[in-house]
Amino acid sequence: MGKGDKDSVKLFSSAEVAKHNTISDCWLSVNGKVYDVTDFITRHPGGDIIMKYAGNDATDVFTAYHNPREFKRLPPMLVGELTQESQPELSENMKDYRALNTQLWESGWMEADPMFFVRLFVIILFFLAVAVCLFSTASSASLDLYHWSARASLVFMGGVCLAQFWHQSLLMAHDACHNGITKSRKVDSWLGAVLGTLGAGIGASWWTLDHNEHHVATNQLFQDPSAGMLPFASIHEMQLPNPKSKEDKLPYWFWANVRTQHWQFVPLVMLMSRLNLQLLSLPAAPTRFGLLRDCTLMAGHVVSTCAIVSLAPPGFRFLAFFTAYLGVSLLHFVLSANHYSMPMIEEIPTASEGGWMKMHLQTTLNIRTGWFLNWYLGGLNYQVEHHLFPQLPRSRLSKLQPRILELCEKHGLQYHDAGLIESVWLMLKTLARVANSPELEGKPGSSQPAAKMNELDFDQQIWKTIGSNRSVLSLFNN
Repeated sequence: MGKGDKDSVKLFSSAEVAKHNTISDCWLSVNGKVYDVTDFITRHPGGDIIMKYAGNDATDVFTAYHNPREFKRLPPMLVGELTQESQPELSENMKDYRALNTQLWESGWMEADPMFFVRLFVIILFFLAVAVCLFSTASSASLDLYHWSARASLVFMGGVCLAQFWHQSLLMAHDACHNGITKSRKVDSWLGAVLGTLGAGIGASWWTLDHNEHHVATNQLFQDPSAGMLPFASIHEMQLPNPKSKEDKLPYWFWANVRTQHWQFVPLVMLMSRLNLQLLSLPAAPTRFGLLRDCTLMAGHVVSTCAIVSLAPPGFRFLAFFTAYLGVSLLHFVLSANHYSMPMIEEIPTASEGGWMKMHLQTTLNIRTGWFLNWYLGGLNYQVEHHLFPQLPRSRLSKLQPRILELCEKHGLQYHDAGLIESVWLMLKTLARVANSPELEGKPGSSQPAAKMNELDFDQQIWKTIGSNRSVLSLFNN
């Protein structure tokens, strides 16, 4: 039977499909139909993320990331169907989850809310305009008679507004990269690049790919690129190399970082997270076009930032930039609490075990907030709802929460949420647990003494953390 041939149907067992799990021979199933996506991987907008479900059922991740209109792209890749015995057995909670997903699309909840984003964009430009006005006013000759503190206050407030311009640009870019603004992948891709790279200074091409990998394998050991930042933050003991076999290759400062990670995490994220993403995102762009686009837009970001900060008085320009830098870095710190405080998983649950819904309920924490922090965090305090339905516009996340709570109560599933301070404390407790792990010291009596990364896994995790320059690994092996 040829691909897309509707005259005959070839049946495959799940064991047969599982054999096709390489990049040169990749099959997967969606709604019981088997597709050969080998030739499509290089053209897939999400890159080779398909490989995470190679040889397996991909129904829920496909429906979470594609609108119903995109199902029409599948028939040309059809090679057959699963046998009746191999059809995935759905848990009761997954039946209800799929029914809710269908209902959200049919009721229009998944469609974009244009006026919401128009208003948001106006607010973003307002912050930029206020920052420019405050920096310009601080440089005005009419302030010559005032104390230097008047200029410092104006510059500080201008820095706060510039931080909010970057901050809200990043959050709107996040909406675009999830195809949540116009529902056109091309348009949203460009909006994400303009807002995220030109506006906020983070390479959108790499970030989109990295973030999608995070969503499809949330807190999965060795699969989620956002789960930890070796060697500066490890959130599970199995992420660490074996101290005994590596002690002659890894420098002392590596282990010192891990042992003190819970103390240094807050200042490290505030001071380095934004710079790390800026340096990492350009060389790690997945395509030449993405690299060219991001480099061009990043150059525009650097030039525009220099122009805006230069409006401040000469002696206060560092204050202007550093205030803005710290202000936007707070976002990276707060959002780490959504997942660093939650357990890691070794395997993604199958559909019969609770599947997509169970994975995100196990690995994701909501942050309870008032109206101001809800706006400030761009709705990402509703992290559970966002992970379950990543295409849902943020304006509807809070409205969806009662329905998710109802599903959790019906099926006896735990819904995790905490206040902002509590969520940060839980995150730091996780870091402290790993930092004080007996396994880190190589002491006997561990419950998992042999469950460590091998050298290749360790190098790959370091590489993902630092970026695409593999030569940096030599720093850890001197």
